[in-house]
Amino acid sequence: EDVAHLRVREQAREPYNRGLVMAENGSYLDAIQQFQTSLEIDPGFVAARYNLGVTFQKLKSYEKALGEFKKVVRERPDVPEYHFAMGNSYFYLGRYDDAADAFEDVVERDRYHKKAQYSLAVCYEKMDEREKAKRAWQRYLEIDSDSVWATEARKRLADL
Repeated sequence: EDVAHLRVREQAREPYNRGLVMAENGSYLDAIQQFQTSLEIDPGFVAARYNLGVTFQKLKSYEKALGEFKKVVRERPDVPEYHFAMGNSYFYLGRYDDAADAFEDVVERDRYHKKAQYSLAVCYEKMDEREKAKRAWQRYLEIDSDSVWATEARKRLADL
């Protein structure tokens, strides 16, 4: 059975790899078709599903992206980047409470995930949770004190 699965995965890699090249070149609709073909061959190919979601996000199809990221997170809950991608979809859909939950999941798994910590602080601001936003910005500045993002974080913290 393992050998059979390896053969299936190998078959699914061809359209997956084509999809990666197409996405990299900005041919998003073609990339989506390739990722979907890959998933028809091997529905458990998590990387194909994740990249399908990323490509939907690039097309601003946030609801479709969210659907793919939810499946990816269910399949691999241990991967912080998958929770982060799901949080981004929620954020772009204006679902800040759900986005904050996803970003919290990321920073629980990876305390030094700067993008998630930053995004979490922005969510709290959008939800008018000033105290949580302050703590989130302070935490961000603990892990990043000297980037352009840190400068923006200090400004936003001072404005609260």
